[in-house]
Amino acid sequence: MLSVLVIVARVPVISAVLRLDSEYRLQNRPLIAISRRPGYPWPAKQRHARSSRRDLASDIRRHGMDRKDKQPPGVLSHLRGIEIGSSDASSYCARLFADFRADVQNIEPPRGDRIRRTAPLTVKGQSAWFAFLNFNKSSTIIGPAAAGTITRLTALIEDCDVLIDGLDVDSANYPPIDVAAIRERHSGLIQIEASWFGRGGPYADFAAADSTIRALAGLIKLVGPAEGPPSHAPDFQTGNLAGLWGLSRRLLR
Repeated sequence: MLSVLVIVARVPVISAVLRLDSEYRLQNRPLIAISRRPGYPWPAKQRHARSSRRDLASDIRRHGMDRKDKQPPGVLSHLRGIEIGSSDASSYCARLFADFRADVQNIEPPRGDRIRRTAPLTVKGQSAWFAFLNFNKSSTIIGPAAAGTITRLTALIEDCDVLIDGLDVDSANYPPIDVAAIRERHSGLIQIEASWFGRGGPYADFAAADSTIRALAGLIKLVGPAEGPPSHAPDFQTGNLAGLWGLSRRLLR
């Protein structure tokens, strides 16, 4: 939905993947792949948050912040973003905003985002996937069941320019937020909402996983030679494509 004052980009993961899959079939070009360049090391000053509860709070406060403050402004440095919910699609979309120097804040429960415990893990038990998705971001701990949680979340959203919402995929036990009421007070708020199948349609109430969307969208069929045994399609691809589509909706408004 697009209007003069408000942009709401609802990004069903299945729709984003199907559209890019369709473009691949028409143009016979490889699907977009997001990966680290071979031989390109992680920046030395990047802070990877540890998964242990003891070190979580201190690591959350600092990861990425010292590096970001020393970098020149980017094309989106005038924007402040709030990421809420635990979704690969919304987290990757927020990462892309942060790459363009938007000030992105990830809201996490006291135990930490569940992606912190997602493989692949380093030898120290830290999630490489979480480190990748949260590069250049900062984080704030808010307990889902704590008193005043809705008030704090509402205040943060009202003070931001972009809400990157993954609650529909994984709410991380956070209560529903009345974003419509917030938009009445904050007419310029941009909301990017990730969901598996969108709000309408025959699959709207279904849950899914990355592998489900890859199969339904045809990505599995495109992997490997036409003749031969099935090949494994890497995980996280649908989340990456949906996150990329969410950023594109913002940049191409």
